[in-house]
Formats: sequence, C-alpha cells, structure tokens
Amino acid sequence: MQIKNRIIDRFNPPFMIAELSGNHKQNFNILVDMFKAAKDCGCDAVKFQVYMPEDITIDPGLLPKYKNTYIPEAWLPNLFHICHRVEIIPFASVFSIRALNLLEEEGQCPTYKIASFETNHSPLLKAVRATNKPVFISTGMMNYSDYNYLANNIFSPLNAIFMKCVSNYPAEAKDFNLLTIPDIKNQFGFDTGISDHSKGIGVSIAAVALGAVAVEKHLTLSKNGCPDAQFALFPDEMEILVKECKNAWEALGNIDYSIKGDKYHNRSLWVIKDIKQGELLTSENIGILRPNRGMDAKAYYSVMGKKARIDILHETSLQNEYIE
Repeated sequence: MQIKNRIIDRFNPPFMIAELSGNHKQNFNILVDMFKAAKDCGCDAVKFQVYMPEDITIDPGLLPKYKNTYIPEAWLPNLFHICHRVEIIPFASVFSIRALNLLEEEGQCPTYKIASFETNHSPLLKAVRATNKPVFISTGMMNYSDYNYLANNIFSPLNAIFMKCVSNYPAEAKDFNLLTIPDIKNQFGFDTGISDHSKGIGVSIAAVALGAVAVEKHLTLSKNGCPDAQFALFPDEMEILVKECKNAWEALGNIDYSIKGDKYHNRSLWVIKDIKQGELLTSENIGILRPNRGMDAKAYYSVMGKKARIDILHETSLQNEYIE
C-alpha cells in the first residue's frame, strides 16, 4: 500500500502513526503542537478523528463525551495545511458518511481509518471503499467471519491494511494474541499493523517483530485532562517507540545462516607442549584454545594420533601443513 510517497509493506520500516484522539482538548493550538511533536518524534503520520457528535449517538449519556472531544469542521482546512507545512502526513478516522463526504470535499485527506466500533457500519465501509483511497481498518470488534467478509467483499490487499487491535482502554498485553498478525497475512493476504491501546511500548515492538507494517499509538502533550491518559505516550516516549520499532524491523532482515560476528575469539587447535618431528598428536600436547589462529577446533578428533611433520614448539597454533 502507498500513501503519498510512502510505501507501506514489510520491505520498508513500519509506518508510524501518532493518534491524537481527543487529547487536543478542543484547542487548535494544542493540535498544532501535537503535529510538530509527532514530526519531531519521527512519526510518519498524525491521525485525528472527524465526526459530528449527533452522527455517533443520540444517547444523552454518551452525547456529552463526543461533544467535548470532536474537532470543529471549520478547523479542518487549516489543520491539513499545517500538517503539509510540518511535512507530516495527516489523515482521519471517519465515523459517518457525512464526515467522509466533508473530507472528500476538502480534498486533502490521502487515506482513511475505520475504527473498531465502525467495522459493522456497512454503508460507511462501502463509501470509504468507493473513494479508492488507502484505508486502515482496526480489528478490535472483528471475528474470523468479519475478516473473511471484509477481505472477500469490500476491501483489497492492494489498498487496505488490517490493524490488530484490542478495544479496551487500556488494553492488556495478554489479550493481543499477536501471533494472529502473520496468520492474517496467510489467511487473507492483507498486510497487518497494530493499533495499540496498551500501556508502554512492548506490544508494538513485538507486533513489528511479527510482521506488523504499521504502528498506531496515542500521543499526548499532557496527562491532565487527557482522555487517553492511561495509555497515551508523551513525545519523548513516542520517540523511543519509533526508534525501537524501526530497530525491530531492521532486525528481521532475511533468512540468513551466515556468520556476522568476529571469529577471532572462536577456539582453534594449539600446541601446548613441544612436539618432535614424528611424534604423535595427543591430548597431552594439543589443546583447544583461543584465539582462532590455527586449525578449527572441530578438527580435534581427526588430528589425534597423527604424526608431526616437523618440530612444533608449544604456544604455536596448529596448522594443517605441520601434520603428516
């Protein structure tokens, strides 16, 4: 999958996404500061949430929550413009067709995210697919049949990535079952990332080690008033996450049985007692010692009982030409 000039697959470093959620506290300047912080941390993208509260719920118990965390429509053009100026990729989770249409009219959103709790919203899924833009799909509320349906009826591996997710806040590491990541690729052909609501960074790094091509983690500038306080990262923590995820990706490499280390400290065969010409090599005069200057230690049993071709002084590394 490709977003702008960034290719997202196992042959490239993981695509690092800073999720801003409601941690902006409906403050435009905080959002701008979060864009800059995410860029400074080494993130590839920032993701914010675009919705109208009344498109999510009419429940009087839930409505205030969404009214206190949504981004006003009037901010969007400037937010995209600032992200482009900061040189970080902006995109959005969409929670209704109206929000999607708004972003399409705006014309600056290069990709979309489907949140876990929206994966049964069939009209929204089909509307996102119809944009022909890349899409990230959080899987926290999906079972095997849901994967199968989306993979075979709506999205394509060419422009969609499943984001392994546990929709608890915070999520427990034991609930992630990250071995599912390579299985999603095997079963459905889709690359998979991680949308990580756990505390700390271990889950994300482990996910990359298992093949995750994208990592989404919540970012905050302050825990005070932050709805994601238990699992969001400060910028310095996010910077460590970005670095260690890239290290984990680099460590994957390829299937390779070659030796990368220095063989100097390997064992080799050494003469530990003077040997006269014609004398037999035995455990009394041959030792297995460091450094690796003589015959490989694996040759020990094959040289035992052979005769010395020349006189050999002790503290000499044994060479093949010294033996008859």
